[in-house]
Amino acid sequence: MIKIAKKWIGFITIAAVLTSAIYLTVSANDYNNEYEKAGLVIEKFSVDISEECYDPKVGISVMSCGSNGMYVCIRNNVTLSDRYLFVDYAGNTYERDAGLPAIFSDGIAAINTDGVISTWDNNDNYGYIDENYNWIREPGNHIVSSASEGYVLIGDKGKQFLLDYNGRPCFAADRFCYNSPLSVTEIGKVFSGGKAVCEKNDQFCFVDKELNCVELAAKTGGWESCDYSGGTAVITKSKPDDHAVNTEKYISEMYNSAGTCVYKHELSVRDDEYDSSIMFPKVLSNGYAIFPKKDNDAASENQQNKFSKYDLIMVSPDGEEIATTDKDFRVSNLQSLGANVLFDELGGICYDMSFGKLLEPNDRNIYCCDLNGDVAVAAKQDEAAREKVVLEFTVIHPREVELNRTVRVVDPDKVKPVAGKNEVLTDCICIDNEAVSFNLPPIEENDRTLVPMRRIFEELDAIVTWD
Repeated sequence: MIKIAKKWIGFITIAAVLTSAIYLTVSANDYNNEYEKAGLVIEKFSVDISEECYDPKVGISVMSCGSNGMYVCIRNNVTLSDRYLFVDYAGNTYERDAGLPAIFSDGIAAINTDGVISTWDNNDNYGYIDENYNWIREPGNHIVSSASEGYVLIGDKGKQFLLDYNGRPCFAADRFCYNSPLSVTEIGKVFSGGKAVCEKNDQFCFVDKELNCVELAAKTGGWESCDYSGGTAVITKSKPDDHAVNTEKYISEMYNSAGTCVYKHELSVRDDEYDSSIMFPKVLSNGYAIFPKKDNDAASENQQNKFSKYDLIMVSPDGEEIATTDKDFRVSNLQSLGANVLFDELGGICYDMSFGKLLEPNDRNIYCCDLNGDVAVAAKQDEAAREKVVLEFTVIHPREVELNRTVRVVDPDKVKPVAGKNEVLTDCICIDNEAVSFNLPPIEENDRTLVPMRRIFEELDAIVTWD
């Protein structure tokens, strides 16, 4: 991408750069003192889905959640078939025959040709619509994202592009490090904590919402893991361990928002110990990072429990080791809620950020935490509801996070026909963060970007004449 600010005209630098019944039960008694001290709020509500569900006993799991609501899988224990609902925080439920309901976020929704989200991990046929159901980018793209910080993501012809909400390309990279949940039911966001991480010209870079690009002191080749959030990125690469047979050494570097490496970490792992859910670092939404460390006091190598072989180290955004714990957690399951609480999304255990204190109640029914640190959700069936199927939800969120109770869901019947007019995307030029259109697009040749300069000068209000 090429960025130009009009205020610098005198010196121009060019660089390749089913609504259901709801019973709301929130009261003062629902706020546990320890959670409240940690800045968290607990809300509880129930949804009656008896009209939509004929199995008196169902299995329920929350697959993904956020401030807009949650995607829930309902398993019929008789037929062993699954149904997928979107549940908002007003207690409304939505279901689609062809897939999962799609949600407008910042007025933009990512959908496939059926107007839904596929239940399969396949983004090849997605596009974007606005709230008037006009296509911003028609289906046919191999990667998409949720709207965030004014942009969405598109993959096209070996490159990936940030588009603004009008569908104009604003930034091009070889690849963005896509911060996506494990479940395919919620399309991930490119920006997390106001930053995105991309690979561009063999270099890792931070990109902010003004599209400023800060290079990290890390080359892109041979990396195993990249995780980022809250202005922190951790990049992990591997190489054979010269001091042990059948062992890889995983070297992780932690970068702050200025692109400076503030912490390095090494972990040697035998081939038979490899488990990405345990051994790769995790960046929390508040910018802190969790690193695994071999437990020197672990039992013999024949021990079956891999968890006990690792301690956890918490590192602050400035690279300081602030705490360790020997609790048996998978690193990949850890999330943060707000600034102060560490949450195990499968175990439902809350700790303060010093790892020191267990917050009660120890709710083992927490099924999901939002990647952005906004909300955690637990769900179960109300066993006391006779001849009804009632789902009980517990929602935990930081006090400063406001849940959206007026979600707009895509109606597939309103989606307009596809015209087949997607433009071919190329590396883009922006002036004051506005993409410039060209009759002849910029081209790359011998690692250089060749740009039609007349159009740029005219956009800068200059008069171009030929001598």
